[in-house]
This record gives sequence, C-alpha cells and structure tokens, in this order.
Amino acid sequence: MPSTDPRHRGQRGVSLVESLVAAALLGLTVMTGMTAWDTAIMSGRQAVHEAWARCVARAEMEAVLNAPFSDNPTNYASPVGVTVSVGNKTGDPDLRQVTVVVSGSGVSGYRLDAMKARATSGNTPVNPQEVLDGCPPP
Repeated sequence: MPSTDPRHRGQRGVSLVESLVAAALLGLTVMTGMTAWDTAIMSGRQAVHEAWARCVARAEMEAVLNAPFSDNPTNYASPVGVTVSVGNKTGDPDLRQVTVVVSGSGVSGYRLDAMKARATSGNTPVNPQEVLDGCPPP
C-alpha cells in the first residue's frame, strides 16, 4: 500500500511480512518437491526389485518344469533367496504342485504356483546358476 506521508513517497521495497510469506511459500514448495523426488526414487527402486523377483521366479519355474519328473518329489537346489517346493497334493501320481517363492533383495516375497505333469516334463536337470544368469541383479 502506498504511503501517504510526503516524506516516504519515494521509497519502494518489500515489507518484512511480505518477505516472510514469500520465504514460507518457497520453503513449502521445496519441501513438497523433495518429498515427491524421494518417493519417486523409492518407488523406482521397489519396481526394480519386484521385476528381478518376477524374472528369477519365472526362470526357476521353467527350470523345474523342464526337469525330469520324479516319483519322489524333493526340493530342488535353488539360488539364494529362492525356495522351490514340489509336492503331490492332488492325489494324482502324474501331477505335482510346484511353488516358487523369491524373497530378499528388497522383495517381501513373490510367489509363483504351477502344476507339473509327467507327460509334459522335460529331461534337463536344474542348474541354479543358469537361473540367475538371465536376470540381472537389482
């Protein structure tokens, strides 16, 4: 608001209150931007870890499904952080339930289930290192 006092008519500038309001608004804007940036980085990191877990789970599942069919289901040798269990929960001797769980490396637990049939089984033994070779580490 312009001054009506003739002595202060030529003075221009910003009052202390205006400066404080501008500084507060700038501070809020910077804090909001930094919070959004941090959230974006954390979400991106989580997405990378989840993509790695999906890649490892699919690769391990393919390896187990292509392995020879066994009448005595056992756990397969798996990479660190990957648990594979094969069981006969269906009652059919020609079917096995395969469960692959990937945990660790920023992933709370990614689970993949499938059925393995004697008729469609392969004859390639499972090599845990080959499973990880196709999935770059997060």
